[in-house]
Amino acid sequence: MRRINYLLLTSLMMVASCSQDRITGLQQDSAIEFRVVMDRQAKATGYTPANLTRFNVTAWNREVDRTVGAPYIDQEEFTRMDDGTYKSADNHFWPSGTLDFYAYAPVAAPGNGLTRISELEYTVCPAADTDDQIDFLFARNSGNKAANALSGVTLNFRHVMSQIRVVVKNTDPGLRFVVTGWKIAKVDGLATFSFDNSLDTNGGNTNTVSRDLWTGNDGSDATYVKQSESRTVTDNNSTWGELSGSAILIPQITDMATAYSGNTLNGSYIAVELQVFNTSDGEELISKQWCCWPVRYDWAPGYRYNYTIDLAECGYKETGTGELEPVLDLVEVKFVDVTVDNWQPDGGADIDLPLNDNNN
Repeated sequence: MRRINYLLLTSLMMVASCSQDRITGLQQDSAIEFRVVMDRQAKATGYTPANLTRFNVTAWNREVDRTVGAPYIDQEEFTRMDDGTYKSADNHFWPSGTLDFYAYAPVAAPGNGLTRISELEYTVCPAADTDDQIDFLFARNSGNKAANALSGVTLNFRHVMSQIRVVVKNTDPGLRFVVTGWKIAKVDGLATFSFDNSLDTNGGNTNTVSRDLWTGNDGSDATYVKQSESRTVTDNNSTWGELSGSAILIPQITDMATAYSGNTLNGSYIAVELQVFNTSDGEELISKQWCCWPVRYDWAPGYRYNYTIDLAECGYKETGTGELEPVLDLVEVKFVDVTVDNWQPDGGADIDLPLNDNNN
């Protein structure tokens, strides 16, 4: 028999959970409902209460042996309706015992870089284009009919990846910059998130997702690029502004670039694609190229990092040998130790002129 499963939300509650149809021991007088809130620490990341439209949930009955049994709700998707509720294709009523709920978003799908291994394990491979990267959310909670039949079960989603943004400024009035792109280079491009079953995500606004839950980082030299900029940056001693877009990447720690190895930078860095001009006469000092700023990445799950770059430094070249080589090494022509020779000889030359004696 087909039934409709729904999720009730109040105006202050936002995301929801997913449920699939496993109908054993049902008590049909009380349907399972979820109330979902977003972790406060996630206010500046990809998902918001307005744009989370669907997610996926698995639920296990604690009375079921997971090694031989099946989940009570098995990877069911909930979709937000026009009235603000979230509905799934099938209805689930409270069984006897307690249910453990595991919810995540977005739904794993071919091409989005997220692979679900189980309700506790996921492989993530961020898309190369930052516009296509996903904001991976996870929530866990438990409930039973006695405690949650009327109030519903609260799910508090946490961000398990890190968001990276690039901000630029210019402190040199003699230089004008045209920014056409940015990239984050030399980072891990694949890892596995394994959720700790003892961790309850409903812990207020404290981010309790450990970076240790990420394992199997591939260590590859992944690069993530955004090349849709077209911005002129003139003298401004304060922050000019965030470059368009952001990256959402695997939490990790890296070693920053310190030299060239095999003609490329030997560690992590941020690069900005630049043209540089002399402000006074418009002369092009640097044609369009990538200018690099070495940085040690230290990213924790659920955090956003804003990297501010002073373009006046112009950065380092992306390829080379040996020590890092500045892109623009402007050295003003100047004179030092300016002296004037004494008249020679020191006392002056004595010259006796003969008399012009016309009488001789």
